[in-house]
Amino acid sequence: MSVATPAAKLALTLGVSGSQQGPAAALVGATVLAACEENRLTRSRQRESAAVPALAVSELLDFLGQTTASIRSAATTGGGLFPGLETGAVDHQLAHAAYAFHSSPFDDAVVIVCDGSSDNGWTAWRATETGLTRIDDDLGRFPLAERYSELTTALGLSAGQHEHIVEAMARVATSAPHPAADAITVNDSGMVTASNWRDLIVAADGERGTPAQLAVAAAVQARLVDALLELLARVQRVTGSSRVCLAGGLFYNTHFTTAAATRGPFSEVFVPTHPGDAGSALGAALTMTTERPPKSLLSSPFLGPGYSLSRVKEALDNCKLSYSLPGEDRLLESIVDALARGWLVGWFEGRMEWGPRALGHRSVLASPGSAHVLDNLNGFLKQRPWYRAYGVSVPLHRVKDLFDGPPSAAYMQFEYRPRNPELFRAILPKGASTIRVHTVDDREPRLLRLLNLWEQRSGSPMLVNTSFNGFHEPLVCTPRDAVRVFYGTGLDILSVEGFLLSK
Repeated sequence: MSVATPAAKLALTLGVSGSQQGPAAALVGATVLAACEENRLTRSRQRESAAVPALAVSELLDFLGQTTASIRSAATTGGGLFPGLETGAVDHQLAHAAYAFHSSPFDDAVVIVCDGSSDNGWTAWRATETGLTRIDDDLGRFPLAERYSELTTALGLSAGQHEHIVEAMARVATSAPHPAADAITVNDSGMVTASNWRDLIVAADGERGTPAQLAVAAAVQARLVDALLELLARVQRVTGSSRVCLAGGLFYNTHFTTAAATRGPFSEVFVPTHPGDAGSALGAALTMTTERPPKSLLSSPFLGPGYSLSRVKEALDNCKLSYSLPGEDRLLESIVDALARGWLVGWFEGRMEWGPRALGHRSVLASPGSAHVLDNLNGFLKQRPWYRAYGVSVPLHRVKDLFDGPPSAAYMQFEYRPRNPELFRAILPKGASTIRVHTVDDREPRLLRLLNLWEQRSGSPMLVNTSFNGFHEPLVCTPRDAVRVFYGTGLDILSVEGFLLSK
């Protein structure tokens, strides 16, 4: 694992953003990049706040081997700032667009931002390496995120925090029509919602996960996808571009991103690892500096802090724990043995993920063929309802053998349809026909090797991969967090930077 230890003081730009889950911070320099949400350090899911993400900034500076004296300027989309810094306010939509484009593989593209903070529900930008320019063509109003949040509230959930639960409901529902979907239409002026829209969706309130709730979630989501595809088509006709980057909270939803990638008018679709409000902290910093780090850093989903072997050992010793450091061959053999027994594995290595999904650095891994894997994950680890699904990690070169869908999903940003659903019977909730997939290549050599060894043992090249966190907590950040969650949940074995712990 690489921990940044620069010899000299860096010139850093601090980006700060607020979100429903609390503030986030990003530190940008010519050769380094680091980002973290404040709640990863407070260990509680926060509400929207303009507070300074002081813990996140401190942890990132420590990881980079720097002090606050290295921060030369700051940019904000609405979060708090440290006193005494040269500060710039960055347009929220521009920050989204800047992050999405600069982290993409494109040198020119269109960026479409969909969230609840713009008058039309969306903005579009022409983007090149020299700058971003807003597209002012009047293509209609498409309040997609606003309507999805209203649906979330109507189903008895919290808007801005629980849209992912609505997405899970929609995934397991039948495709039966619902009058709430018919209340949404598209005409020349954009997406139009009938006056009785709220009455139709509120009628679905009640005990969560009922057939009526699942039906309205699926029907409305499908209609909003149709409206999104129309918006994409209008932007593509105006711009003539073949490439699009998608940003804004709407695109945490993999049903929307998958529709854009497989049914939309753009031949190349990119979704950043953290498309929502917290991710705009990085976009704000990028907007305020001319010293952007290389694409290899900007495109990485692993921008959080990392911890050296000595830091890990110190944490384990302070907790008075028994552990071993078996070396990679024996470590992976032990993990494969545990998976073959149907055990749940905590997997902690490298820099923490920047974004909501575990991508093999702060993950819980499990065998997809274990008879009770879904019950164990939902009941004993996550305490989730039956309709919540889990993604899988698969070697990139095997994804086409197993699934129909986009060619790759390094950020678990798309859904796939299994070619042989029987292989997924143990991990797909009843009614679900698609699953999120995380494609793994040689940029993650240890996880890729584990997947290959698991295939040699089991015949399956995939493992269930879900976030490493406790009940109602964000993703673990530090080794101490990992140890606490390990001993406080139904995990059976834990690897922390190659240190092996078992119960």
